Amino acid sequence: MEQDQNSPAAEPLATEEARLQLIRLTSEYYSLRAQCNSLAPDQNSQGDARDARSVLIIDRLEEITQETKQLLPSIYPQLDIKIKPTTRQRRSRQTAEK
Repeated sequence: MEQDQNSPAAEPLATEEARLQLIRLTSEYYSLRAQCNSLAPDQNSQGDARDARSVLIIDRLEEITQETKQLLPSIYPQLDIKIKPTTRQRRSRQTAEK
């Protein structure tokens, strides 16, 4: 017999899946943060590949943050979390260094 997604028995399962996803996202987030910190710019190198990789890591960190914000209400319904849509604007390297 197949359970409906809206049934009370399916609700704890969905919450548990959301918690597991949150754990995976948190693990990935901290792993990427460590990678990003280890890619700190070296003043003596050109670093274009390093900068490109850093931008990709930062983009993924922002995606993880948004996914986490979407998961939290299903895990903690008592929290009143306002999710604002974000549009990321890339800053030029010169602006970021100022």
